[in-house]
Amino acid sequence: MAILTGLFNVGMWFYVLVQMSVRLPNAIERIPQAALDERVFRNTTYLSLDDLAEVVDPTELNVNINRMFIVAREVYDWHLLLRACFFGYFFILIMKFFKSFQANPRLDVVVQTIVHCSVNVAHFGIVFFAIFCSYSFAGHFLLGHKIKGWSSMLGSLFMCWSTSLNTEMVQDFSIPVQAVCFVWTLTYQVLVQQVMLNMLYCIVFDSYYSIKGASGKPLTLYQQIQGAIADARETRGFVEMWVLIVQMEDDDFPAHPAEIVTVRSLKRAFEREGMSRTNAEYLVKKAADFVKEQTEQVEITLSDAIRVTGHIQNTMLKTLELGEESLDMIKTEARNKEAAEKAKERSAFVSNNMNDVPGLDTKQDVNMSESQWRVSDEVCDAVEITLHNISSLLDHCRQEQTDLAGDVNTALQDIWREEDKRYKDLDVLLHELEHGLQAVERSIGSMGVSFSGTNFQQLASVPERLDDPDLLQLLLSGEERGGACVSRLDAKLGELKQQMHELSGKAGDTAELRDLFWKVEVNMRKLNNGKGVIPMKCFIREQPKPEKRQRRPDSREDDD
Repeated sequence: MAILTGLFNVGMWFYVLVQMSVRLPNAIERIPQAALDERVFRNTTYLSLDDLAEVVDPTELNVNINRMFIVAREVYDWHLLLRACFFGYFFILIMKFFKSFQANPRLDVVVQTIVHCSVNVAHFGIVFFAIFCSYSFAGHFLLGHKIKGWSSMLGSLFMCWSTSLNTEMVQDFSIPVQAVCFVWTLTYQVLVQQVMLNMLYCIVFDSYYSIKGASGKPLTLYQQIQGAIADARETRGFVEMWVLIVQMEDDDFPAHPAEIVTVRSLKRAFEREGMSRTNAEYLVKKAADFVKEQTEQVEITLSDAIRVTGHIQNTMLKTLELGEESLDMIKTEARNKEAAEKAKERSAFVSNNMNDVPGLDTKQDVNMSESQWRVSDEVCDAVEITLHNISSLLDHCRQEQTDLAGDVNTALQDIWREEDKRYKDLDVLLHELEHGLQAVERSIGSMGVSFSGTNFQQLASVPERLDDPDLLQLLLSGEERGGACVSRLDAKLGELKQQMHELSGKAGDTAELRDLFWKVEVNMRKLNNGKGVIPMKCFIREQPKPEKRQRRPDSREDDD
């Protein structure tokens, strides 16, 4: 890209040079400047049209002058385009320099720093551009009507970046406007020039320190040149690296298809190219150095560090447990050793004091004294069988205890699960009962509203009155005269009986529900150590209602 752009710029430069050196002088030479200058100097004044016609044809002169201006305009345009191309070409050279700087590790630190912080700098640029434009446009509306540099939007951006506001610029303003200009300048310098630009420096320096730390100790340019000269001397007469790369990466017929590379196999693979043993050893050594360098560069993230730390902690805990077990074994062995020494001391004490036993010869052998205390083989076998039976019995008892403990544990878990299930079912039942109580309360309330002002005593005597023979006879005698009226009255009475039966059933259900709730409350209190579960208002809320309902009819009766 850089080479092609450079060749394009060189070609354009030659074209502009030809235009300026050949075409423009030829166009100028078509104008008779010497003759016109001589005539002007002779007349000592400007030439008239007739005088000009004596020297040259005016039409031809006009055509030549127009042609000269056209060529000059083309030269100007091409020269302007050439300057723009050279301007852009230098930015391409900057990119090329960045790429070439990667050849040296120490120069590559700068390039990698720019790449590493580019994302953060881009996001910082968005915030900075927004705040900077706000200050610039505020300055345009504040100072643009007085100061020429701030009179346009683009000019305000340039002025805000390049210069700062001073007292001479605002001395013609009023005092309040000067105060506003002072606050605007102070906040701009603190927020933009001090805080935000320093944040940008911190972003760049943070990336630089991280890249510098990851690179280790990179080679300087002088050290790299020394190394290149030493490598050139060392590899003099070796096979070209380009030839090796092409033949090694050949997809159809690779020069060295085996995965394991040795000096002998490498020399045999490139025997046609005349590879020497020194050349093969050099390649293997450089490959090993490269692998070692890449192995040493371990990139570890925060999650990897936490994982490694946890692994180290587990290893240390296991090591500590193993050390404690080893210490316990050492202590046990020490105790056993002490017990053995004590037993040896007791046996030595017994053997040394056997002479004090009456009836024993002081010169008798120790083996004879031990034979006197020897136990028969039958007794030893019986004791061994008894001990074996006791051990088997103990193992059997231990197994039974283990099975019993497992069964008890399983039974307890089943009981606990049943208790949890019972508590859950009871909780559900309590919720359902609570909803039922609320529905019953609402029904009783609606019944109280419906029967408000009703005399229940007279209502209770209605069936008895209906069974009166005189009333029935009256009804039967009046059936012929008002059959329709009697039938309607009969229907009304039937509906009234049905409503009375329904009310009686609801009252009975309410009493049964209250008794059932009280039983549930008693059981729940037993389970919860005497603490109540169902609110007591469920049992006492209905007590005053019948009294109020009975008082109303009584009061009406009294009034009657």
